[in-house]
Amino acid sequence: MDTAKVKVLELLADGKISVEDATLLLDAMKQDEASAKVDSEATANRHEQIAKETELNVEDFVREAMQNVTDTVRKGVQTADEQLKKVKENNGDTANPFQQLEKTLQQLTEELKKK
Repeated sequence: MDTAKVKVLELLADGKISVEDATLLLDAMKQDEASAKVDSEATANRHEQIAKETELNVEDFVREAMQNVTDTVRKGVQTADEQLKKVKENNGDTANPFQQLEKTLQQLTEELKKK
């Protein structure tokens, strides 16, 4: 039993308070306990609600971050593909410096033969 209730009963037993006063005090204590229980339940519910909101916010943040990473990687791959195409196109035109030199020398030789 709660020490406050025991004290009220002791005061009643010692004749220091009346039965009506003891009843009023005990009823008031009972109401305080019920009110504290309701407050405790409300606090617990609020904590649970905050935890759910936080979980949803974290999930949204992670989802958005992953989408941003995916978009960035996709853009990087596209850029790399474009650069690779450019390199391949340039290599087709400027295949090998020695082949270009040989080609130029052949052209010069042909022009000299014509003259």
